[in-house]
Amino acid sequence: MIEDIKTILPNFDRNCEILAVQTFRDEWPVNRTPQGKEFDFFIPQIKNLYLVGDAIKPSNSIYLHIMTEGVAAGVKRVVNHILCEK
Repeated sequence: MIEDIKTILPNFDRNCEILAVQTFRDEWPVNRTPQGKEFDFFIPQIKNLYLVGDAIKPSNSIYLHIMTEGVAAGVKRVVNHILCEK
């Protein structure tokens, strides 16, 4: 829920912008990226734009993240990156 995000992230309305919200139905595909394929979570040309979601899930030699776990792992990766930049 968007309200949960606003509770977790201080000053969300001032520092963040929601660019898209998606809904998946029963017959729609969930994963839009092949398993084991990894994409960068940031766009170097656009400052402070980070990508998370089922198409931007991280993979490594230990875990192959899928569905909800992939989204959560992607969010964790971005949060860790932002915290390390401070």
